[in-house]
Amino acid sequence: MFLRSFVICLLSVVLHSCASVKGSGKDAHFTGSSVKSSDFDIKVSPRAKKPQGKLVVSGNENSSLSSTYFTVLDFTFENDGATWRRVKSVKIRFKDGAANESIKFPVGQDLLNWAESANRVKAIRDYNLRLATGAVIGGGLATGRSSGKAAAVGGGMVLSANTLSAKLASLQSAGTIPKDHLLAGPFSVPPGLHVKKWITLYAEDPLSFPYITSVALEFEYEDNTKEAYVLNFRKIEDHRGSSWQAKHPETKNLSRFN
Repeated sequence: MFLRSFVICLLSVVLHSCASVKGSGKDAHFTGSSVKSSDFDIKVSPRAKKPQGKLVVSGNENSSLSSTYFTVLDFTFENDGATWRRVKSVKIRFKDGAANESIKFPVGQDLLNWAESANRVKAIRDYNLRLATGAVIGGGLATGRSSGKAAAVGGGMVLSANTLSAKLASLQSAGTIPKDHLLAGPFSVPPGLHVKKWITLYAEDPLSFPYITSVALEFEYEDNTKEAYVLNFRKIEDHRGSSWQAKHPETKNLSRFN
């Protein structure tokens, strides 16, 4: 079991290295030390200058891993500077209050169960799935090796953006979040290089809140400075590419896309 998990994890790292830095990821825009509601509506030109000395954040929705109740967001964090960027914590939230309460982040055994179930779905058994499930299984959540740690925080758990911060430290210390997960804990981006992260979103009723096109990320560094970004990871016109929120009421008027 250990050897299998090690090989999967190693494969994940190799595939990350072989892929392009951003892939099809979209650039996020820097909003200062925090994110205001109005920041979610800013449209950024692809030719906009990157803020000096800040992380370059990009990402997109991994539609090949989306389903009725789940989707995955992939992120790339680039460090164009000459000094290490040491991230102490990351907060994630959405513009709409109902979305912040309704969208959950599976961890522990629930995250592993999602990965294993998705792996059995032939339609999404491709490179992206191997990469995501490899990160989960190879990251220390394999059945038999993590049961004790998962039990420390209740085994299966899904947390909303509004409740996550209170539980995050215990989840990280219990090892119920794989290392490539966005919320796995502190990480560093070496000078001139990049780091990739991902997160699984779950909603019991994904049609009950506005169609989600953007996400806010708020970083706190080891020196206690803060940076915030908003990523517009998809457009409502592109909803056919994802199964998550595919039948949202806001898409009904887009007749040429239905």
